[in-house]
Amino acid sequence: MKSYRQILLLLLWCLFAGALPAYANNPPQPDGLFTLILIFPVAIVGFRLAGAKPSDKQRKRRVMTGLGLALCTLLCMAGTEIALIPLLLIIAYGVLRGTQAMKGGQGKRSIALGSAVILFTLFGVANYLTSTSYLPEGPLAGARAYASLRDIHDAELKFQSNASPGASKNGLGGYGTLEQLHQAGLLSDFTWAQMQGPFYRYVLVLSGNPG
Repeated sequence: MKSYRQILLLLLWCLFAGALPAYANNPPQPDGLFTLILIFPVAIVGFRLAGAKPSDKQRKRRVMTGLGLALCTLLCMAGTEIALIPLLLIIAYGVLRGTQAMKGGQGKRSIALGSAVILFTLFGVANYLTSTSYLPEGPLAGARAYASLRDIHDAELKFQSNASPGASKNGLGGYGTLEQLHQAGLLSDFTWAQMQGPFYRYVLVLSGNPG
């Protein structure tokens, strides 16, 4: 019965790792959160394979520990500074599990398995931190650049139609700079953030005759 319960918990971790972040618009990327969540099954399996046994205190706190780690994982999904403390708690969990596997395990394999748990914990956290600042390159960046140009074009048409007719010499409404378009709410914060990326620079030059 316990084995089926453990398999179910692992499937739930995979669901959180793959399904939920895949629909998020903000970092971290799904692969970064996936490796972060994999720390838990790796720590559990490594602890068991090493032949270590949890103490009575650990058994009593199993439910509270699981809920606490689940809360830490949910906070890490945000990918912002709020995830710093939960991330440190996850590191502490992985390192503690690895240390317990080395001390309470059987034979030389306990040292290897405990070290593997600690190394994977550090790798998972490092990959998560990298994914929070990941920027796609190649065709995807080009597609986003094309979408940004289209948004600028649509924003300029709305800005001109809303501008005062006396703003230009020919009686037409004037166009606006990128900053004016953003301040007017015609460029969303997401589009504005994409335009600040390192792959393309957007420059809008206004002539003396808006017509």
